[in-house]
Amino acid sequence: MGLVGYALGGLAGERLLNRLGIKRGDDTVLRHVKTRGRAASQPKARVLSVDDWTWRKKQRYGTMLMDLERSQVIDLLAVRSADSFAEWLGLHPEVEVINRDRSSLHANGGHQGAPSAVQITDCFHLVSNLSEAVGRDIQQLQIDARKQLAQSETREQGKTNKLTLVEARRQRCRQARYQRYMTVRKLHRQGHTQQEIAERIGIRAGTVSRLLNAPTFPERQIRSDRRRDQALFFRAAGVACSRP
Repeated sequence: MGLVGYALGGLAGERLLNRLGIKRGDDTVLRHVKTRGRAASQPKARVLSVDDWTWRKKQRYGTMLMDLERSQVIDLLAVRSADSFAEWLGLHPEVEVINRDRSSLHANGGHQGAPSAVQITDCFHLVSNLSEAVGRDIQQLQIDARKQLAQSETREQGKTNKLTLVEARRQRCRQARYQRYMTVRKLHRQGHTQQEIAERIGIRAGTVSRLLNAPTFPERQIRSDRRRDQALFFRAAGVACSRP
């Protein structure tokens, strides 16, 4: 009965036992599970892993304790606090290593309850920390590469006095948007409504309203392109490596 309750829980265990001809209520099934857990002797945990578990997500949490050497959950604390964790460690002086996440709550509880135990970061957060650090470094390298390429292109343009295809297209588009902006302002001064201006130019009334409410000509923001940034980064890296 204890195994059935442990595998299925109270109500599901009761239904299965009734189908097998054993008339037992869900409370009786759960009582056998609890009795079985108290009767079983818990081995001493030398390497302990501590993490959160949830009664109800984002509302109520407890503490899960696991023996890493046996890959077995050995206890569940009803609350998540440094005091409850420290109290549990005080009853288990055999703990030598505490594997935890980056929570200061578990760190403080470990220092209080087992000051001689070694605290280490679990694999997930260790890799997460490494990934964040590498991501920040790559992002900074990309920023530096863009600056270097912009400076080199500026020097080249100063020598040749010519625009690249992308810059020429960007300049033509800006000039067309600027002429449209000036036309909207001119028609508005002549007394035309926003709807009339929109129909005459062939744009939406919302665009007309935005252009009229803008204190100056609204410059278009250049959106970030990850592939472009990566290409610029590798291009700058290649140029740097090829230099003697």
